[in-house]
Amino acid sequence: MQSITLASEERKNLIRKMKRERQPSRRLRMHIVLLCAEGRSPTEIGRVLFCSRTTVYVVVARFVRERQAAFNDRTRRGPKPLIEEPANEYIERLVEEESPTSHGWLRSRWSCKLLAVELFKERAALVSRETVRRTLHRLGFRWRRPRPLPPEKDSEDQREQKRRRLLGILSMVEEAGVFFQDETRLEINPKVGFCWMRKGKQRQLRTPGTNRKVWISGALNFHTGRLHWVKGERKNDELFMKAARLVAEGLPLPQAVAPGNRQRREPHQQTSRALRGGFGRTHSPASFAFVVSGEQSGGIGVVVVA
Repeated sequence: MQSITLASEERKNLIRKMKRERQPSRRLRMHIVLLCAEGRSPTEIGRVLFCSRTTVYVVVARFVRERQAAFNDRTRRGPKPLIEEPANEYIERLVEEESPTSHGWLRSRWSCKLLAVELFKERAALVSRETVRRTLHRLGFRWRRPRPLPPEKDSEDQREQKRRRLLGILSMVEEAGVFFQDETRLEINPKVGFCWMRKGKQRQLRTPGTNRKVWISGALNFHTGRLHWVKGERKNDELFMKAARLVAEGLPLPQAVAPGNRQRREPHQQTSRALRGGFGRTHSPASFAFVVSGEQSGGIGVVVVA
């Protein structure tokens, strides 16, 4: 076996690197070189480090030829990678600098499947999502949550977003019709989900500032597109009753009813009065339902089901 001679400073630096090294294969090679420089035989080194004498001979001979490069793993032989360097650079640019919406996708973040489709669309590579996943890990990306970053207070973008939301709601107000009723919760802060980012770096996600939550209960007119909506602090019976009264205020009564036929007119009048003045004690607000009456043109009936 060839002998190895290390200077005092080189030996100290090698010991320091070995203690900080996290990769076991590199740490083993460094340890073999240090023991060989101390004059240990291959048999003693193999017994102490639990490795074969052949491994000791190979590491020492490689260190004599390559010095510090001998600690790195050799380039493995195998098939040509499916994603070459130009495609790797394109993936890095997509994940770090561009968003899916700028490429025509209705998505807020890049997934492995979406990246594979984008590569196929641009004719960069034809690979599966698992190949993209391995490539992202090899490039140093990790699937983590971004860190919310609030914008400046009273920014122009924030005012423009509020104005567009208000205009969209006001444009729906027309007249009563067939209603679809539902509730939802609105928050100012966006939903924070996982996305790809560099290893050791947390991506920033801008938020509008102080978060506010509110429950919205609305009834959408199927024919006219008008939306009746109310807001509340919680999703409960009071929120539903508030929305029902708002719809009943503009509810028209059937017009094509024969004179004297009070049996068909009276249920509509009683229902409208009940909604405007408050629900009866015998009805449970949680079991109310809107039912469309299609018997008369221009008339809509609302039935309260207990």
